[in-house]
Amino acid sequence: MIAYYRAEMVLQTRLRHDLGIDCGVIGPDAQGKFIVVYPPGTPQNIQDQGNAIAASWPNVPYQTRFLVPIRNDLNALTLARRQAIYNDLWSIPAGQAETKILLDNGPNAPAIWPLYELDVIGLLNTTQLDTNRNYATCLYVQDEPTYLINPPFDPSLNLPGWEPVT
Repeated sequence: MIAYYRAEMVLQTRLRHDLGIDCGVIGPDAQGKFIVVYPPGTPQNIQDQGNAIAASWPNVPYQTRFLVPIRNDLNALTLARRQAIYNDLWSIPAGQAETKILLDNGPNAPAIWPLYELDVIGLLNTTQLDTNRNYATCLYVQDEPTYLINPPFDPSLNLPGWEPVT
């Protein structure tokens, strides 16, 4: 499902993802710039990083990427890199009772569940399993657009789930 986001919401989400802070974003102002409002006690170096990101943030709406381009990006990765993604999505996060992929509560969650079940019942061969996991990952990335932007298991990975509307 394609969702649309205001530029300031994407900026706020990106700052939370990149810097690990819950901040506010005001704007854009008359010049199209955004102002970041930091919680008390935010270190100056974090504020400097956030302000640098906000200074060049485009004042354009965003949308989730279509599934086929996400799939194509995933297919372009080595099998080892895809496997690292699958390992993360099929793991159970600390304090949770379910795998990460089943914790998705976005609009694609109902489509993820049957793909997950196909995975765990053991009927798929290796090629089918990789394809099935790729499709489930695409849906997850649409719902969680920052998931594959510098994830902890592969910080060099940068496959956003959203893009500026053109």
